[in-house]
Amino acid sequence: MYATEEMKVIQATRNIMLFVIGKFSSLLGASIYNFAIGLYVLKLTGSGMNFAITIVCGMVPRILLGPFVGALADRINRKKLVIGADICSAIIMFSVGVFSLIHPVSLPVIYVSCVLLAVCATCFSIAFTSSLPSLVDDQRLQKAGALNQAASSLSSILGPVIAGILYGTTPLSVFVFVTGVAFFISACASALIVFDLYQTKEKEKSMPLLKSIVEGFEYVQQNRMLFSIVKTAFFVNFFFCALLVSLPYITINHFHLSPKQYGIIEGMFAVGMLLTSLIFSSRKEVADQIKVVRLGLSIMGVLIVLTSLPIIFGTFKSVTFIYYILLMFLIGVTIVAINIPIQMFVQRTTAEVYRGRVFGLVETIATAISPLGLMLFGLLCDYISAFWLPFLAGSALLLVANIAMRKSRMAKARSVTVEG
Repeated sequence: MYATEEMKVIQATRNIMLFVIGKFSSLLGASIYNFAIGLYVLKLTGSGMNFAITIVCGMVPRILLGPFVGALADRINRKKLVIGADICSAIIMFSVGVFSLIHPVSLPVIYVSCVLLAVCATCFSIAFTSSLPSLVDDQRLQKAGALNQAASSLSSILGPVIAGILYGTTPLSVFVFVTGVAFFISACASALIVFDLYQTKEKEKSMPLLKSIVEGFEYVQQNRMLFSIVKTAFFVNFFFCALLVSLPYITINHFHLSPKQYGIIEGMFAVGMLLTSLIFSSRKEVADQIKVVRLGLSIMGVLIVLTSLPIIFGTFKSVTFIYYILLMFLIGVTIVAINIPIQMFVQRTTAEVYRGRVFGLVETIATAISPLGLMLFGLLCDYISAFWLPFLAGSALLLVANIAMRKSRMAKARSVTVEG
């Protein structure tokens, strides 16, 4: 028995390593393609609308397919879903690459490739994330979750850099083939992972797909703490859009910083996320995840409010530049300090048979609210002072942290969940 457990721990270590390699390769490939193809569309058409359509093509499948893919992940082999998603992504990229050697790539081809890649990415993300507790031992679940976040952060840093180099020095076919190779590497790494190492015997009952999706919604609603977490994530993603809209407006239009300086400021967000993820991967799991989330949300609200501070005092460009570098770094740190405890809580409190549907729901909510938030705050930015947008959004986030996540409410939800 001891030997068996020891071998499982060794395999779990391999699983973590392969999981990070697979996740990083897949996300890096997607990041390279999305960034480079956006530049290609802008160069090809010179149209901001066409560029926006490519972004929408990458978002709509995530919004529409999240619940369906989640239900699918609960009823079929998740390993096959992960590998299949990567192989299909690689085939799509190789096909676009071959097509580009024969004929100039047109907008319809680009739009279709973005939609298909988004479908594959949705399958990959939900199946992989919902499988995490089955890949590693309970003691290292936070380590795996933190390294998952680190892979995402590192790919978001390196992807645009690599894409910019390839786009500026090579034809379209080259960076498309590179992307395909990245997806293929991810599929190979995933094929070596033992997905059922710590899997329970529980399986979803056979039922129609739509009924399965409805059952997943009902499961979240009945789990009061889980439902509170999902609602909180909805509001956090919504109000965070105010920062995404106001930051470039404030730094470039108000303080007249250069695009290069703004790029550095944006990059510090990913750096903060990466470093914090690595810290979480090497420390013990937090005892009270809800308390950490509540504290993180409060700090996030304050940091978003502080985005408006330089407007009040009117500082020099150099001071403003340094201020926003530090601010975005801290926001990146805080995002991870919120995300990882939430992921750990959802994974630990969700029965394995429902885990795909729960993460599918979270994926849909997180993706669907972003376009609405960006459009609303973008519209407000044209009618109110740049000061008020982050101030109001940050204040609203503080209310969410101290009302929706207050201790008494969560304690009551916990008691109801336990009794249920």
